[in-house]
Amino acid sequence: MIPGVLTVADGHRTNGRSVITAIMAAYEVFCRLADEVPLKGWDQGMFAAIGVACGAGKILGLERAAMGHAISIAITTGIPLGVTRIGQLSMWKGCATAAAVRTGVFAAELAAGGMT
Repeated sequence: MIPGVLTVADGHRTNGRSVITAIMAAYEVFCRLADEVPLKGWDQGMFAAIGVACGAGKILGLERAAMGHAISIAITTGIPLGVTRIGQLSMWKGCATAAAVRTGVFAAELAAGGMT
């Protein structure tokens, strides 16, 4: 999730304190979800997409409603499935979480632009 947050921060010339706060927010969300939500059929990249949406949203200064939209967009637009890591593995296994991070960044950017 760190590269996703750093990408948004770099594009918006964010100061170091704000970057660290955003990374902490992303990991707090990821860890809380991992502690409380069973993955039944989903991949841990789902938590990364939501965490990055929150971290990037923090960098972008999203208000509560827009942050909710970023989270919703991240959840509904390409969450990785658990089958990515079951049985004979394809090359996609190595890309699934990175793609989820990309989804989280895109979701935050869309929400910042007014997407609901």
